[in-house]
Amino acid sequence: MINKFSEQQIDRFRKVLAIGWSLLILLSFYDPVSRWLTHPDNLDSPLHIDPSVCVLVQGECLQQVSYVLAPRIFWGIVVPSSIIILTVGGHDTWRRICPLSFFSQIARSLGRGRKVKKVNPVSGSVKYEPAAVTKDSWLGRNYLYLQLLLFYLGLNVRLLFANGSGLGMGIFLVATITAAVVVGYLFKGKSWCQYFCPMAPVQVFFTGTRGLVSTDAHLDSAKLTQSMCRTIDPKVGEKSGCVGCQIACIDIDVQLNYWQHAKKSDRELLFYGYFGLMVGFFVYQYLYAGNWDYYFSGAWSHDPNQLSSLFSPGFYIASHTIDIPKIVAAPLTLIICASISYYAGQMTERVYQSYLINRGKEIDITEIRHHCYSVWVFLSFNTFFAFILRPSLKILPESMRFMPTLILLGLSFVWLLQSLKRSEDRYAQENVTVGLLKQLKKLKVNWQKSLKGRSLEDLNDKEVETLIKSLPPRYSQKIKR
Repeated sequence: MINKFSEQQIDRFRKVLAIGWSLLILLSFYDPVSRWLTHPDNLDSPLHIDPSVCVLVQGECLQQVSYVLAPRIFWGIVVPSSIIILTVGGHDTWRRICPLSFFSQIARSLGRGRKVKKVNPVSGSVKYEPAAVTKDSWLGRNYLYLQLLLFYLGLNVRLLFANGSGLGMGIFLVATITAAVVVGYLFKGKSWCQYFCPMAPVQVFFTGTRGLVSTDAHLDSAKLTQSMCRTIDPKVGEKSGCVGCQIACIDIDVQLNYWQHAKKSDRELLFYGYFGLMVGFFVYQYLYAGNWDYYFSGAWSHDPNQLSSLFSPGFYIASHTIDIPKIVAAPLTLIICASISYYAGQMTERVYQSYLINRGKEIDITEIRHHCYSVWVFLSFNTFFAFILRPSLKILPESMRFMPTLILLGLSFVWLLQSLKRSEDRYAQENVTVGLLKQLKKLKVNWQKSLKGRSLEDLNDKEVETLIKSLPPRYSQKIKR
């Protein structure tokens, strides 16, 4: 769907989002309006702090003070919106509109970028070419592990420094944007998106084989598929800007990338460990405060003690503090939860495999893993929104608070059913069928008449095969399989 929009349209939309991000960052450093809206004395504001409400943190009432809204908006609205876009619109939609992707391409759009010397081994001539990440380099082979590490560090930064601190969030986002710009200068193509971005594993995870309304690249006749890199030539218009920075690029064909990497250990770590990282993030806030009210009330978004409590006790369990500093307790909780989730995922896979063996069915490890991955994505999506929406749903009438969760549950269930129907064999067969249809269209045959009003595009895989077998020899000999 997103590939139907021109690059000029998408570029304008990216710029609007980038400006929105920049404004939010500015507001995280200085925002007198938010402090006025949230001030305890401003009784006319629905966002004002109620000083009579006691949110217990480690047995003591949290100090209620006015605060900036930027962290609440970014973590509570912007981030959840990106997850919905990924699951519904797919990786291709998010990648084309992502503000970080926009920032990473600034050097490229200005015609700047690091170049390296290349010597022709035959002629000895020297030329300078844009630097690239090679597939045989350490980064080319291990980029997903690096991105998962950066994502893990990002979660810790949020828990410890940026969750409820406007200053902490502002510094964190400025540092991330700066990193994207620098990487975009150092390496050609979308190297930031492909090899460094901490959100890239999240994109892979929640998209799976495709988004709910994505366009399948292998079935699309357009030359520029999905989130493929594009440039605008004044003479020929929009054209591919691909520099070949990655083999089986997810921006060109999401499903091809998914199936080629499904059995790799880095994808196994991502799909089985992500759930634990997410649950650990929410659970830690309970383990730190000693109750769920700290998170569900939204008090985390304006905790005045976030930065000053880094070396205070990080756990409060059964009304007792545990003298492990918060700066250690948070990373430890995430690691433990991710490890439990990872091994639970592997166990699920083995149980499912044993079940299929007992039923006498053929074993295809890729299909088994794909089914397990899809279920874990479904569980993660709904668990995430069960937590993330709670602080914001309080503004709705109590009778309507269940509706957003129910809608998202329905969307994710449809996504799950769609995903479970996909398989590597089906993808391959569809590729073959598309190739055969292209050849059939070249034959001088009135297909509307032969198919009694139907077009070639209306035929399924089996019907295409049957049609080719029924063709006269003068036509069938022209078809190459």
